[in-house]
Amino acid sequence: MRLALAASYALVPLIACSGKADDSGSAAADPSSARVATYNAGLATGFVTFAPEREAEVVSALTGLDADIVCLQEVWTSDSIAAILDGVSGTYPHSYVEVTAEDGADEPACTEEETDPLAECARAACEGAENLTNCVLGSCGDEFGALSDGCTECAAANVGLNDIDAIVDTCLTGSSSYAWGGHNGLILLSRTEISDTASLDLDAWLVWRSVISAEVDGLDVSCTHLAAALNSPAYGGADYASYEAEQAGQIDAMLAWIGDRVGDGPAVLLGDMNTGPEAAGGITAELPDNWARFGAAGWVDPNVEASAPFCTWCADNTIAGDGSDHDSVDTILDHVLVSGAEGSAPERILDGTVTITVDGASVDTSLSDHYGVAATVIW
Repeated sequence: MRLALAASYALVPLIACSGKADDSGSAAADPSSARVATYNAGLATGFVTFAPEREAEVVSALTGLDADIVCLQEVWTSDSIAAILDGVSGTYPHSYVEVTAEDGADEPACTEEETDPLAECARAACEGAENLTNCVLGSCGDEFGALSDGCTECAAANVGLNDIDAIVDTCLTGSSSYAWGGHNGLILLSRTEISDTASLDLDAWLVWRSVISAEVDGLDVSCTHLAAALNSPAYGGADYASYEAEQAGQIDAMLAWIGDRVGDGPAVLLGDMNTGPEAAGGITAELPDNWARFGAAGWVDPNVEASAPFCTWCADNTIAGDGSDHDSVDTILDHVLVSGAEGSAPERILDGTVTITVDGASVDTSLSDHYGVAATVIW
């Protein structure tokens, strides 16, 4: 049984109070326009390469971002939430986080008989691997595939522990069935005051999915991260037949909820939707039937509509190309979607590389496995 817990974050107020940005050229100084952005930070330890080492670089990059409102995804842990809110507070003094957590199961999900072969293989092949998930699936696929459904779910949900013995021990003694303890990974940041906050938990298996919303200067802003069509584990949810069907249900529920919230008023929807269309320049579609649901409901993405749209999950990204769940192709997964307003000037952001230290060595890496998107919204 899932239990949603909405909480104020102790280290940084979720909704702080201060004046609007000054008139130094920021779009937020004009109450009828704002520069908005979405970014999947990829701070998924054990699942996205170099997550702990990249965290400080992500914080630094966000402080210099030319945007008034930012939706972040994949900020999974309490420590990461604290690091980002504290680190960007000078640039974004207003924030909204809806902390979610699952009431963890206390029954063992696995038996030693099924975990012993997997643990033996994983210790030999993957001890110290930067991306534990990819290593285990690539080197111990047969052993992982032999797990029972409940044990598979537990192992996948607890990959964030990033330690083979810790994952096995957790699944032998009882654990949460949602990854990262049921956190939704979302943060909404703003230069100006946030009001009228609300959230909706979406039906999901394995990874908790939510949409959080707020009003900023008369614009309704929603931030989300929808289900991905994972290569592994195989879909095991009870309410849908596949990851694609689950994502479709999430889209329909989210758009209906936002519609009830704002009617025909100005609204922007930001996030990693894990779906997108085929587009010019060799951009490959991802779950295109699900993408069509947004257009049918009147939502427009200025990047998708541009004459030269850009990818956000891209083959040239050093992390996306390391065998992650999406194929190493150019795809638009991250979107600024606008309804009841005008969207313009789409721009790909946070798409450079940084140098980090890994085991004493310098490594050049993309900032995340996703690139970000910014656009101007006028209402």
